Amino acid sequence: MKGFVTRPSPPPTGSASPGITLLHFTPTAKAIPAILQNGFAYVALPTKVATFVLPANIPGDREPQQFGIVCFRAQMAGEALTAHRKRFGNYAIAMDLAWAKSVHAQPVLYVVPESPVSTALRRLMGRAAGTIRDEERRYSGDTARTMMYHNKAMASALGAPDWGDLLEVFQFLGPVEDEWEREWRVAHPKPYYSIASSGKDAVADVSPPQGWAQFLNVLKFERKSVLRLMVPTGAGAEMRRTLPAEYRDVEIVEFVD
Repeated sequence: MKGFVTRPSPPPTGSASPGITLLHFTPTAKAIPAILQNGFAYVALPTKVATFVLPANIPGDREPQQFGIVCFRAQMAGEALTAHRKRFGNYAIAMDLAWAKSVHAQPVLYVVPESPVSTALRRLMGRAAGTIRDEERRYSGDTARTMMYHNKAMASALGAPDWGDLLEVFQFLGPVEDEWEREWRVAHPKPYYSIASSGKDAVADVSPPQGWAQFLNVLKFERKSVLRLMVPTGAGAEMRRTLPAEYRDVEIVEFVD
């Protein structure tokens, strides 16, 4: 495949899935063994579509459902791969699509501002948010009702299931200018408010994860779900020396610059 070449190495033990392979990029070599050992760090990133999808006057400093995501990119080659390496890092872990589906990974829906789709979403969310405002008036001063704006579980439990369903969709939206990223996301399954919104801070919180962070701040996986590692030209041998013991036989692919 144009853009990288496989150096001689043992075959992967993970089961290959036809079609799509998902890549998680990282800028440093030391991040690879850390991820293999501890899991992918959740980062509370914004969707960047709030200004043209959400109704006005949603309270809070963060977007709704901003409890942490793990980002992947559908595998690409050539100029697209080069662009991804420049943007997201020169090292990558290729994950099995079957595993990704098992943790509810979804491809991002890229939305054009002021388009029929974004307008429809805004109308739907505006009507659903009206239910929350009705609940706030019925239970004045109840902070649980205010939490419904940001928490799909609270919305579904307290009388606004349509808003909860829309928040499920919202966390997988992205702006059309990012379509080149070919992003897939795994959203945090729990309303966990302590995930950092900075990637650097989120990674620091799990280096290594301590206490509850071992269970709430990282997305775990098994050896069989890792198809291969991807590294810069000439970095394969050194990378293999740093890997946890159970990954010493993993296939390592070196990019061709």
